[in-house]
Formats: sequence, C-alpha cells, structure tokens
Amino acid sequence: MKNKFRYWAVILLSCIATFTFTVIVSAETHSWKWANLNSDGEAYLLTNGDNLNSSYSGTAYTNGVNLWNNSSGNISIALSSFSYSNVDIYSVTESTWKQNGWGSGLFGWAQVYNEGSPCFTDPNATGNKCFGKVNYAGIFLNDGTMPGTAARRSAIIAHEIGHVVGLAHTLASPVVTPSIMNAGVTSNTPTSYDITNLNAIYR
Repeated sequence: MKNKFRYWAVILLSCIATFTFTVIVSAETHSWKWANLNSDGEAYLLTNGDNLNSSYSGTAYTNGVNLWNNSSGNISIALSSFSYSNVDIYSVTESTWKQNGWGSGLFGWAQVYNEGSPCFTDPNATGNKCFGKVNYAGIFLNDGTMPGTAARRSAIIAHEIGHVVGLAHTLASPVVTPSIMNAGVTSNTPTSYDITNLNAIYR
C-alpha cells in the first residue's frame, strides 16, 4: 500500500513540476509575435534612432542593435530612415515622462502596435489587446533614469527590442539566471537564456 502511495505521489509531484515549469516559461514571453520575418524565418526589424538624445544616439544605439545582431538569436535588425522604419526609438525628457503618467524608475518601455492599434497605452497597463502579430513599435527611453555608461544604455535599447519581438521580463533571479530581460536589465548582453526564449518563438 505504501509503495502504491509513493508511486502516485511521485506522479503527482512530476505533474506539478511540469506544470510549474510550463507556466514560468510561457510567462517569460508576451502574447505577440513580430509579424515581419526574413527568408530565414527570423524576426526582421527596421529601426530608427533619429529622435534619440546625444547620449543614446550614435554608438550606444548601434551597439544596442548589434547586441542582438551579433547573437545566435533568430533576429535580424537593420538601421533605417524614419520613412521606412517599423521600430522608432525616442528619448523622452523626465518632465514629459511624468506628464504622460508613465511612472517612475523605469529606464524605458516599448509600445507595440497591431495594424495601427496599440496593444496598451502605458508601461503599467495590464490590459494587453494583442494576442497575435504586431508590426510596429515605438520605444521610449526615460532621460530621467538614463544609465551613466554607453554599455548600459546599449543594454537598455536591446532590452526594449526584446520586448518588441515578444520577450517578457525574466522571472528567475538574476543571480541564478542572468538575462538582459531581467526587469533591472542585470546583464549587458543577451544571454543563452534569452536566446533560447527568442528562438522558441522564431525558428
């Protein structure tokens, strides 16, 4: 009788562990997928940084893009003119950030759109309206919390691009699981964990 109980207890615990793992993994991707893919099936983005301040523009911007381009992730990003871009990146003054009601302490946020309709209207919104593909994004970077080094600013840009292509904040402890998608952006580069999550979306 005890052996039978142990057998079913092990089965139950295995099911719970599997369910828990599934929930954690699915919680680390958003409900959308980037609509534009290249011939290899990679997420293909055309980004523009014309509206970045001098601290974010130039090297910080291009390096942020290349953090993904130089990774093994299924993503390809090209720099584009504003006329043709589908991801526009903006610097926002601290006063404007506050006037917009976008909260405090955030480095930035990515607002994604599906055919001209925003999936949500502020970084604290919980009512996501997009459960399919998105084809445009605006990334807004907060001047009031701007990191002091170019490497960190590049990481913030890469973090927000991660949101655009469907990556959510990594739930695991940054000590256990380093990730550029941690809420505090605890890694300056995409890690193997980030790449695995990205490549699960774009194969």
